[in-house]
Amino acid sequence: MRGARSLARRRRVRTRATVSSREVVLGVDVGGTTIKGGVVGIDGSPVTTGSLASPDAGGSALLASVRGLVVDLEADARAQGHTPIGAGVIVPGIVDERGGRVLYAANLAWEDLDLATELESSTGLPVAVGHDVRGASLAERRVGGARGLSDFVLVTLGTGISCAITTDGTTRVGASGAAGEIGHTTVYPGGETCSCGKRGCLEVYASAGGIARRYHAAGGEPNASAATIGERVDTEELAARIWQDATDALALALATLVLL
Repeated sequence: MRGARSLARRRRVRTRATVSSREVVLGVDVGGTTIKGGVVGIDGSPVTTGSLASPDAGGSALLASVRGLVVDLEADARAQGHTPIGAGVIVPGIVDERGGRVLYAANLAWEDLDLATELESSTGLPVAVGHDVRGASLAERRVGGARGLSDFVLVTLGTGISCAITTDGTTRVGASGAAGEIGHTTVYPGGETCSCGKRGCLEVYASAGGIARRYHAAGGEPNASAATIGERVDTEELAARIWQDATDALALALATLVLL
């Protein structure tokens, strides 16, 4: 019990009541702000969940955090008498899903990372690596708002911006794995510099991080989040201007996207 309490404090792992021993799988969503994970049965029923903040620097520190959460989730499942048989990890960026590699993820400071091998060496479990928004799109098609649809686009706004494009029932990956990376399309040529090295990218203006950064740089409250800035658009000129820039940039990108 003491070890379980320590685990909960360190990784915020929450355990659910155990009904019976069974085979389970681990799932982890790696984001630029938060790493979220869970253990589920083959039927999708939840066993345990956990989360922790992503290190600001990303890179090797982030990899260590992901590895730690995966190991903790596996240990928690085994402590309940379950048998983990594999893990799935989704990440943003350009992903080689067949090879289990993250080719480039600007918001994570990862480049050419063999994520599957890194995690398999820590757990001994087979690990599948996928793109976060393509994974979300699959979930929406199976159990969410896109059920019954064979052509749709899912756009996600968060630390970064991305989308999944599904046509004729197939979610498109692209020749280099970059299909759907709408956050790095140029909406303002010669605009502000993006973390990817380009200028004028959609993420610079319309992502949660971009909105907050531009607001702070223009003299706004240093700790204000994008959500807080959005709440101020009717009462504060600076918030309204930053928010308008974001919506204009997003509208430009979406207008292009629907014509592809």
